[in-house]
Amino acid sequence: MKVFKNEEGEVRSGWKILILFLVEYILLFIMANIIGSLVVISRSIRENIYIILMFSQEIVLILTPILSWKVLFKKDLSLIGLKALNKKEVKNLILGLVMGIAAITLAFILIIISKSGVLVNSLLEPRFSLSLVVYFILFIFVGFAEELLSRGYIIGAMEVSNNNKWFAVMVSAVIFSLMHYGNNGFSLIPFLNIFLVGILFGFMYVKTKSIWLSTGFHITWNFFQGCIYGMPVSGITTPKLYEMTFVGNSILNGGTFGPEGGLIVTMVIILMLVSLIFLIKNKKIQ
Repeated sequence: MKVFKNEEGEVRSGWKILILFLVEYILLFIMANIIGSLVVISRSIRENIYIILMFSQEIVLILTPILSWKVLFKKDLSLIGLKALNKKEVKNLILGLVMGIAAITLAFILIIISKSGVLVNSLLEPRFSLSLVVYFILFIFVGFAEELLSRGYIIGAMEVSNNNKWFAVMVSAVIFSLMHYGNNGFSLIPFLNIFLVGILFGFMYVKTKSIWLSTGFHITWNFFQGCIYGMPVSGITTPKLYEMTFVGNSILNGGTFGPEGGLIVTMVIILMLVSLIFLIKNKKIQ
């Protein structure tokens, strides 16, 4: 039994994480087959298959950690950072949203200044569409799902099993980065950058004991990166208000993977880590 439980009788964190991923894989497989069968009989599903699959996937990724933690392991959801949105957590969420916008806007400006990217349409010619609203909602789901899984569940499970919190942050960052392995343009620099983002988000989680600060950052970082500034989001293209074309050496702009695959974002992430430490030391984040 010691293989499965520690000295306190707690299921080991490795098993909790493995069980979660196995359950998610099975549910995602079933979901994909159900939607695939509906495509044959429904034209509307066929025409919107990608967005339906994405929303369905995120719903599975949200429900599985919650049900696993609450029903299977019978633990309080606050232990995986899922806390009520009280005044403190709303403040953290809003701060995260602002930080995400600031960080990706800085990356966007640096890409323009370095001449490794150019805008296709003028700032005076935005391309509004209903798809932008749909993708904003989607990125809310994505940000919440990935933070609940990568920060809340993984770090929470390891902390409950008495693992060192900074070791837990490192493990969650590696898993978070590997989750992007199959994305278009994934290579060494994208792996390292997403790992650094994982460290940044993990630091936020450990210091606030909540997923809301990192969730806010994650949402606006993705949405503004893809839908406002027109750059690929981890190798994925989206509808866009403005469109950017990358030029020159992809080591700066990230090429097909998007800015998260370039050294400009490496610098931005490091700057955000320094800013986060400053905010925490000055008690702006609690």
